[in-house]
Amino acid sequence: MRALVLLLAAAALPAQTPQEIVRRALELYEKNQRALQDYAFSMSSERRQFESNGGLKSKSSLKTVRDVVDGTFMTRVVERDGAPVPKDELDLQLAKHREWEAEQAKLAPAERAKQAEERTRRRLRELEFLKEMPDALTYTPLPIERVGGRETLVFQMAPKPGYRAKSTQARVFEKTRGKLWIDRADGQFRKMEAEVFDTVSVGGFLARIAKGTQFMLTRMPVAPGVWMLEHQLIRFDVKILLVKTVKSESEMRYAGYRLARMPS
Repeated sequence: MRALVLLLAAAALPAQTPQEIVRRALELYEKNQRALQDYAFSMSSERRQFESNGGLKSKSSLKTVRDVVDGTFMTRVVERDGAPVPKDELDLQLAKHREWEAEQAKLAPAERAKQAEERTRRRLRELEFLKEMPDALTYTPLPIERVGGRETLVFQMAPKPGYRAKSTQARVFEKTRGKLWIDRADGQFRKMEAEVFDTVSVGGFLARIAKGTQFMLTRMPVAPGVWMLEHQLIRFDVKILLVKTVKSESEMRYAGYRLARMPS
C-alpha cells in the first residue's frame, strides 16, 4: 500500500518543462563555479589560425597548472608550445607568487576573505548573461543519448520568437542555435554545441560575434554533485581592418581536478 501511495504521488507531480530543467542546470553550474576556487587542476590550451583555403597558418599552445604552493593557490605556466618552461622562468613565477603571498600576509583574515569572494563574484559576473538562457531559447526534446556512459536529456535549441535580450551579452541568444545535453541523473550540463547564424553586436562597433562562430563544450563529474569543464572549443572569424578575415580556433582541455582546500 505504501509503495502504491508513493507511486501515485510521484505520478501526480508536474513534469519539469525544458526551461525548468535548463534553469536548474544553470543554478548547479553557478554553484560549481564557486566550488572551483577550492580545486587544483591543469589546463592545456591551443590557438590555431588558418589560411583562407583552410590550411593551418600558425599554432601556439600553453599548459598551466593550478595547485597549492606554500599554503595558497598558484597558477603557473609549465609548458609552452609543447616544450617545458625553463627552470629560471619557473623560479621567477614562484618568486612573484611569494611576493604576492607576503602582501596578502599583511592583510587581516577578513580582508583576505573579502578579496577572494570578490574574485569569485567577478568571475561569475562574466557569466551573468547566461541567466537569460532559459527564456531566450526554445528547447525541443530529442531522444535520450548516452554520453560518457551516462544517460542525457537532449534538446534542440533555437531563438525564441520575439525575445529581446535584457543584457547586451545575451543578444547572442537571438542569433544562436544548437544542441544541449543535460545529465539525466545529476541535472548538470554535460555537453553543448552552438553556432551563431548571423553577426551580432554585443557592445558597440568593435565588439561583435561573427556569423559562423561555433562553440562546443563538455563537462564531467569530478566529485559527488560537482561537475567541471573537460573540453572547450571555439571557432571564430576575426576581421582585420574590416577587410581581411582570419579563421581561428581556441581549444582548451582540463584534467587532474582534485579538492586541494576545504571549502570555507
